[in-house]
Amino acid sequence: MIFARESGHLARARECFYFGGFLHSRDRPMRFIFADCAIDPARRELTRAGEAVHIEPQVFDLLIFLIGNRERVVSKDELLSAIWQGRIVSESTLGSRINAARAAIGDDGQRQHLIRTVARKGVRFIGAVANETETGKPAETPALAATLPATNEGKPAIAVLPFVNISGDPEQEYFADGLSEDIITDLSRVSSLFVVARHTVLSYKGRSVTLQEIARDLGVCYVLEGSVRKADGRLRITAQLVDGRTGGQIWAERYDRGREDVFHLQDEISQSIVAALKVRLLPEELATIVRRPTNDPEAYRYYLMGRAYFLQSGWGKRALDVARQKFAKAVAIDPGYARAFAGLANCDSYLLAMGDPAANFEAIIAQCERALALEPDLAEAHAAKGLAFYTVGRNAEADAALSEAVRLGPRSFEAHFFKARNCRAQGRFAEAATLFERAADLQPDDFRSLGLAINAYRSLGEREKMLSAARRCLERCEAEISIHPDNAGALALGAVALTELGDARRAEAWADESEEVGPADAITSYNLASAQAGLGRHALALARLQQIFGDPPARRRSHVEWLKHDSAFALMRGEPAFEALLRRLEAEVGGFGSVAGQGSEPAIAFAGG
Repeated sequence: MIFARESGHLARARECFYFGGFLHSRDRPMRFIFADCAIDPARRELTRAGEAVHIEPQVFDLLIFLIGNRERVVSKDELLSAIWQGRIVSESTLGSRINAARAAIGDDGQRQHLIRTVARKGVRFIGAVANETETGKPAETPALAATLPATNEGKPAIAVLPFVNISGDPEQEYFADGLSEDIITDLSRVSSLFVVARHTVLSYKGRSVTLQEIARDLGVCYVLEGSVRKADGRLRITAQLVDGRTGGQIWAERYDRGREDVFHLQDEISQSIVAALKVRLLPEELATIVRRPTNDPEAYRYYLMGRAYFLQSGWGKRALDVARQKFAKAVAIDPGYARAFAGLANCDSYLLAMGDPAANFEAIIAQCERALALEPDLAEAHAAKGLAFYTVGRNAEADAALSEAVRLGPRSFEAHFFKARNCRAQGRFAEAATLFERAADLQPDDFRSLGLAINAYRSLGEREKMLSAARRCLERCEAEISIHPDNAGALALGAVALTELGDARRAEAWADESEEVGPADAITSYNLASAQAGLGRHALALARLQQIFGDPPARRRSHVEWLKHDSAFALMRGEPAFEALLRRLEAEVGGFGSVAGQGSEPAIAFAGG
């Protein structure tokens, strides 16, 4: 018999075991019976048809958690919190554990007669379960126990929920999100607190869930929630800190201030939470909390708008143009705003890759250097510099800058996404896949990361991981298109995902819709060409590529090495027209032996991203 070891999350007081929300004492052992399986949580044994089944510890824990919460759908973040205690885990790892749990109990991803995946929601155990004691008698119905870990690594644990925009103006959503993100950042600097990451709490935005349920799901003692209203030049903010175990209010405040007081409000809220929880705030931590990237509320407002539009860059050039305008206004108001300079550089790098004649590599590097001069340890500035180097094919310099960005910003979407693109361009597909997965975790509504992960896994020959990425990419593309039906970028990457999932009919419809909307930039066009190639529409794919790598060739010098080895076009290899295109592009950059980025004209690297 092989036993699974007990995970830290499921270990409890010596006399008790905690199973999927239920507390049982040692004198009342219980087994769960379903299908032809039996699970004994106390002994950590699984049998099927009377035979012992080997099961990894994490898979066993996951199965117990799903069974214990079988009355509802369990989200991905709940599983990460319960089984991995919030540690960084890629979605592919989680998917593989769910598949392993299915295999152990005789289920699979096609039938899903015991463990069902609910699109965009999570996973639910749907099998009929009987509980019995060791003697074979039905067990007593256990009582729900409100057991939460008092600390995480010996620290009080807190989740800051996205603040609710009650302005009645959708355009103010960026401000509410920015406020909660900044409070998370402030509290994360307090060494005596454990703060749940922003991307984890984002999954609760707009959901009807009680604070106690959220606390239990995330394994925290405290939850902060709030609302924001901006009207007539005033800020009206409410915030309350709640004990997740009892639902009792620990601290609450209502603020009615002028918009110029936004930074003081952030400081007050963060310091009030620290005081309410009676944790120690070191002098240097207080200094970092009160030190703001800008002291101008108008610059801050434009920065938040710029960032909101930049994160929608899957929309293509139109979103980037707006984002650039907002960042430019921010730096015009506050020339010392390093993050706004980094945002400006990111927009210009994308616009350079899209062929915008106004974008200039030297100007982008100057923006990055300005940001770094203002804040040398700013992860976003190092990421922007890495993106600039990547865009012109200077991959080694991009690697150095992006590695530093990831080190300084372990929760930075841009750092991970940009580094993944640079790795992929160099054929480092395994590293790229891991980074794309991390970027997708950090920005839960971003579809591009998973779309590019499909390509990386395809190149690695890892079919199951590729299909998992395709399913998740499709879910995000569907969510985006439900809001913005004319997003050509989402339609193109959705078509790629559908092609890999074998749904040719829908893939063709999505590709046709993307063509009809009309990709407004080279990146979206490249992704659409990839989709057409996967559908066997080689003539359409070739026409797209010829348009992308058209005139003027001196301006549109391709990242030829990547195109030559892109697995999306594997079936077009050897076709005379495709090979002729490659030969022409090879001649334009002086052959594959030349170093991208050297010479009078930089090679623009924009393929698929």
